[in-house]
This record gives sequence, C-alpha cells and structure tokens, in this order.
Amino acid sequence: MSRRWRPLVASAILLAAAAVFVALLASSPADCGRVGAAADDWTARGVVVKAPADCPLHSGDLVTALDGRPLAGAPGTSDAADPDATAPVLGEVVELDVERDGRTRTVPVTLARPEVGPALAAAWPTLLFVVSLLAVAAYVTWRRPGAPTTALLAFATGLGASSVAAVLWLPVVDVPGGPGRWLYLALTQAVYLTGWAGGLAFALIFPRPFDWFAARNRLTRSAIVTAPLWVTAGWAAAAAPGSANDLDWIGRVIGGGALVVIASLLTTTALGLSRLRGSRDPLERQQVRWLVGTGTLAVAAGLAGWFLPEVLLGTGLPTGWIGLAALPFVVGLGVAVTRYRLFDLDLVLNRGLVYGLLTASLVSVYLLVVTLAAGLMRGETTTPAAIVATVVVALAVNPLRVALQRGVGRVLYGDRDDPYSALSRLGRRFDLAGGVDLLPAVAEDVADALRVPYVVIEVRRLDRRVVAGTRPRWLADDTDLAELPLVDRGERIGRLLLAPRAPGAPFSRADRRLLEDLARGVGAAVRELGLRADLQHSRERLVLAREEERRRLRRALHDELGPAIAGLGLRTEAARRLVRTDPTGASDVLTSVREGTQELVSDVRRLAYDLRPPALDDLGLAGALRQHAGTVDGPPVTVSAAADLGALPAAVETAAYRIAVEAVANTVRHADARTCFVELTRLDGALQVTVTDDGSGPPSDVRAGVGLTAMRERAAELGGTLRVAGGAEGGTTVVATLPLGREAG
Repeated sequence: MSRRWRPLVASAILLAAAAVFVALLASSPADCGRVGAAADDWTARGVVVKAPADCPLHSGDLVTALDGRPLAGAPGTSDAADPDATAPVLGEVVELDVERDGRTRTVPVTLARPEVGPALAAAWPTLLFVVSLLAVAAYVTWRRPGAPTTALLAFATGLGASSVAAVLWLPVVDVPGGPGRWLYLALTQAVYLTGWAGGLAFALIFPRPFDWFAARNRLTRSAIVTAPLWVTAGWAAAAAPGSANDLDWIGRVIGGGALVVIASLLTTTALGLSRLRGSRDPLERQQVRWLVGTGTLAVAAGLAGWFLPEVLLGTGLPTGWIGLAALPFVVGLGVAVTRYRLFDLDLVLNRGLVYGLLTASLVSVYLLVVTLAAGLMRGETTTPAAIVATVVVALAVNPLRVALQRGVGRVLYGDRDDPYSALSRLGRRFDLAGGVDLLPAVAEDVADALRVPYVVIEVRRLDRRVVAGTRPRWLADDTDLAELPLVDRGERIGRLLLAPRAPGAPFSRADRRLLEDLARGVGAAVRELGLRADLQHSRERLVLAREEERRRLRRALHDELGPAIAGLGLRTEAARRLVRTDPTGASDVLTSVREGTQELVSDVRRLAYDLRPPALDDLGLAGALRQHAGTVDGPPVTVSAAADLGALPAAVETAAYRIAVEAVANTVRHADARTCFVELTRLDGALQVTVTDDGSGPPSDVRAGVGLTAMRERAAELGGTLRVAGGAEGGTTVVATLPLGREAG
C-alpha cells in the first residue's frame, strides 16, 4: 500500500467503527435511558442517565439494576451480564431499579428502537465541525502525504469518530456488557485519545519538527507522541485494584482520560505559542499565525457564547452548537497547510485577535456585572442591573481595547508600537555588556524588537559581519533586504540589513521609525566597539614596541658591548703579562684598551640617548632643543618656550623632543628654508609643540614617510594629535598637541 493511501485507509477503518456503532444502536431495541461518556455517569452503584420528556426515567436517575440483576461487575469485566439472558426484544418491558430523590424504586420501561436520526440531526453543529475537519485533513493528506498531514488526519479522525458516539448514547440495557458497551467506550475513550495523540504530534512536527524533538531517536519520539494513550492505559491498570466494580473502574478511567486530554490541549497550545514566538522563518511564522490566530478566535467565541454565560448565569447558547465556534480553526488549519502564501494575514489576524478577545472580555464583564448588580439589588437580572452593566462595559471598552491592541501588536510586530521598550532594552544591553563583544546580542535584540527572521550588522572598519536568525529560503540575495546606514557623529561606519517578515511584505512607516531609532543605537554600539578595537590595537603596539626595544637593547648589550668588554679584559690581561718583559708593548696594549673604553662609553651614551636624551634631564625640554639646534647643519633654528611650562611628565618631554627634532630634520632635508622656529606652549592641560619654517611647503601629493608616521604615532601614543599644514605663501607648520595628564604639575 502506498504512502498516500495508508493513513486514509486507517482513518476509514476508525470511521467505519463509528458507523457500526450507529447502525448497532439504530437496529437494536433499547430503553429510553441514555448513558453518556462523562466520569460522573459511571459510579460504583450504577449509571446516571439522561432521558427525554416522554420516558419513565428522569434525567439524573441512578440506575442500579436491570430486571433484578446489578449492572456492576468485577473491574475490567462484564460479570454483570447474565449468560442465560435473551437478547432484548422490541416491545419487551424491562424493570430498572432506580435511585431518585433519595428513594429506590422500580421503573418499568418498554424497549423500542432509538431515535438515532433526530439525535444526529440535533447535533449538526458538532458534526459540521468534525466533517469539515475530516475533509480538510483528508484533502491535505492526499495532496501532501507526510508525517504532519498524517498526524492531522489522526487528530481529525479521532475527534470525528468519537464525536459521533458522544452525541449519541449507550442504552442502559447495554451497560452490563456486550459489543455495544465496549464499542461505545472504545470510540469515546481510546479513539478520542488517539485523536489527541495526533494533535500533539502535529504540534510537534508542523511546519517542521522542533530541534529537541528531532534530535531524539525514533522510539523516544513515538513515546512522546503516544503519551495520551499509554498514560491513560497506565492509569487504567493502576485504578483497577482500587475500584469497587467495573462501573467504578470505567468512571475512574474516563476521569483520568479527561485530565490527559486537558494536559494534551495545554501542551499543544504551549507548543504553538512557542513556535510562533521563537520561529525566525517568515513562511513558518505565517503558517503558525494561521493556526494560532484562528484557534484564538475559536476559543474566544466559545468563551463568549458558551462557557462564560454558563458559569456566570447558568445558561448559554445550546451546547450542541459549540462546534460552530471551532469552524474558524478548521479554515485556518487548511490555509496553514496548503495556501498560507496566498493571503496577508497580518491585518486580519491583528484585528481578529483584538476584537475577538475584546468581545469575549466584554461579554464576561457584562455578565459578571449584571449578576453582581442583580444580587445586590436582591432581584433577578433586571433592567437596573443591565443598565449598571452597560455603563461599566462602556467605560471599560477603550482601555481594554488599547491593552489588547498593545498585547497583540507585541506578539505580531514586536516593539513597533512601543519604541521606548526596544531602545530601553538596547540601552540595558550596553550597560551589561562590559568588555564583551555585544554586536551578536544587539542583532538578536533588533530581530526580536521587530519580529523579523534575519538581521545582519556589517561594520567595514572592523571587517565584521554579524548575523542573527536564519536566512529565509525565499531570500535570493541581499538586494531584497531592507538597508539602513549606521552613522555616528556624521560618519558612516556600517549598515544594518533586515529581511522582511514575509515575502513581498515591506516595512511600514512605524517599522521604519523604530528601525531608524534602533540604527542610531546600533551605530553607538559599533562606535564603542571601534574605540575598544583601537584601544586594544594601541595596547598591542605599545607592548610590541616595548618588547622590540628590549630586544634591541639585549642585542646591543649581548652582541656589541659584551664582546667589546670581554676583548678589553683579554687585552688588559695581555698588557699585564708584558709589563716586565716588554714595557713598550704593554704601553701600546693599554693605549688600545683606553681607546676601546672610550668607544664603549660612547656606545653606552648612545643607548641611553635612544631611551631618553640625557639633555632632557640636564637642561630640560627647552634647553635640550636649544642644544640640538646648535648642532644643526642648515638654516638657523630658534627655540622659544613659554615661561609657564612647569614640570612636564617624562613621556611628554621625550615625545615632544623627538617630534621637534624630527620636524627640524625634515626642514633641513626637504624644505629649502632660510629660518626655522620651534615654539613650546602650554594650552588647556596640553603641551603644544609648533615647528614652522619659511621653505617651499609640503607638495600637494605628499605621502606620509617614516619620519612623519613616527611623529604621528608618538603623539597618538599619548592621546594627542599631530597636524601638518602648508602656509598660503609657502612654508610648513607642524603642530603637535600632547595631553599632560594628571601627572603634570
């Protein structure tokens, strides 16, 4: 049998079982008592029946015996059935022992053919729902065979077959045993739970399996899906020893099964909401929206028309009509599986959820206020009570609508209508980030704020591309993405790319406004990361420079000074040996030792000068520059210093000296100048070094050489700046500004 036919045949078998039950009930003589599938209908003493108006039995009667034989038997058996009893005969009168109003009496009942047709016709809303659900499930299973549609068909078949038996009944004469009893219980319990197992499976694997579910092995997945069945079976086995008889046991099993159904319903709902909130794929979100949206409408209609009026007033719309409330869900189910791309659900879903929930809430408020007001007025639900309720509802309409609109909008569109929340969350992310790379978290926040499936943050300066979410399958390339520039202080530092929520669904004006606000916040985060990167780069360069300087000193000491000193030692030893035998030779050796010592002294001074010019310690910055100016072979150099320079940090002095010396060297080499001026001033907590010449000025296409780059780096290491400019009539001006920091006096 092909993959397409297997689930359809299995569904047909279960539906055939329901048809057999209908035929069996319609063709067999029965009493007018009707036993349902509720846990309270099956007790240790007997069964509680419902009865039409022309029946000798009354609704609520507890039937304990049939023709003097107790209805109950041993748990899990049909011991109450008399093997010698004949089959019921049309027109036969049976005697039922009944407990009514605290008294036991015997009620004769004539057996007749049950009116199955009118009963099914009266339940047309429920049957319309299950038939519609079955038609949709069978259609999608035939068109798209697979695990999701098979699970949907199991759900529809379970509800359909069990609903046919549930809208009918089990006659009292079939309670002691026989095929009618077991077929009725199998349909209303086992088949019903099978349907909920299918619903649970559908929620787990549609539109695609949850990651945690798909990661399990096949046996574990089967155990999760069939949990409603084996949990109820386990409960049935556990309840048998403690049950008084088979009727008591059946009641307990039905009660346990009802709890399992409630748990399955809550689990299925939670899975749907989790998928709606967590999915990043727009097509998947569109499918889940149809299910959750129409399901919410169905629940709201059921609350407003049936459950809330029943709870508050004791009466509501006819119970048999409740299937009408579920019809929107059938439509949403069919669209979600087959035609989810054909409709834009956003507006319909938004307004439908808001006004569906608003209607349910207002009906609840109205009925509650009417009930309370009538109670306080010591009367029925009179006109004054209704007037009070109307006033209360009128006052509550707009605040409730606004609150519901905000909640539904948050679920569907994120923070579009509440940009403050998105910006506040982004700000908290910055505060908590510390030294952590916050771009991935920021991208996730943007995706969550707008409920978009895919977000990209590109930062050219850092050569970074951060992605949040999953790239939609329908997205061909980045041209379909919405793009916003990331700008900070007028500088473009990157771009923000976002995928639409669905194919061909552009962002609205409200979305754009929120995006622009978020882009400014993301721009600030990117700038902060850039500053961190610059700081880290500077630290790395300082460490590298320090280590390189140490390596150079080590080489100088080890490769130059060390051997030279060793050589002096050897020559001194040679001179000592020649003193007595060859005084003249010893004198020549000592002379070479003296010359070598002078060379070593020069080398040591050179090393010390490379670390820090000694003149800075002896003469100060201005004096050291004047001393250097006197040694320049070129145009005269004039050094002037403000009287208020004061004590300068050693690092600032060294950097200023090196920058000024290099600038003067550039003037001598390149400027063809007649004069050069060096000026030292102290301005706003910084030392300013200005070197000016009257030469030819820098060419327009000049590139930074080694000297200029070194000057810029020395200024940047201290957090300062260096500017080079040409004058209007020629000449060059080099201005270095070096912050003095807290150490300056």
